[in-house]
Amino acid sequence: MAGDGLKTLIKGVLLPFVGVLVWIVLVAFNVGPQSLANLIEIPIVIAFSIILFLFRKKLNYKISLLLLISFVSCLRYFMPLIPE
Repeated sequence: MAGDGLKTLIKGVLLPFVGVLVWIVLVAFNVGPQSLANLIEIPIVIAFSIILFLFRKKLNYKISLLLLISFVSCLRYFMPLIPE
């Protein structure tokens, strides 16, 4: 049905917002060190969300959310450890 396609599209479009929201919640709870890497993390999260959106036909929405939340969590923990 056409409604199912619209639901899938809306869920996919919301992925970048969910990624940024998870990142904001983690920062608010002081997960991971605070550094200048924060300025780089947001575009990386948005880019990863867009990649997940492009693969929405192959990935289930729940799997995409799990991948996104895991990626954002790992990014918060390990991004400051990467040498600049």
